[in-house]
Amino acid sequence: MLHLNTDPLTPPRKPCARDMSELLQHYLPEWLTKFLPMPELERRAQELAHTHPRFVEELPVALGMERQRRHRLSGGMQVVHRQEQVA
Repeated sequence: MLHLNTDPLTPPRKPCARDMSELLQHYLPEWLTKFLPMPELERRAQELAHTHPRFVEELPVALGMERQRRHRLSGGMQVVHRQEQVA
């Protein structure tokens, strides 16, 4: 006999500070997120979402913070020449 699940879907939860703290301390520590290439970090996040579903809400936030950090630091050093005004 086939059973049709008609239970309503649970609404998505909001990220939790406690879970975010545990995620960043134990599963995605700073040394790992800074040095892994972004595709590998995204693969690790997918793996964590499957093995630890309670972090599903926090993983996009953590990846977004790392993307933002990398974008902010990707400009490198630039030398700006100021033209002196002759009076």
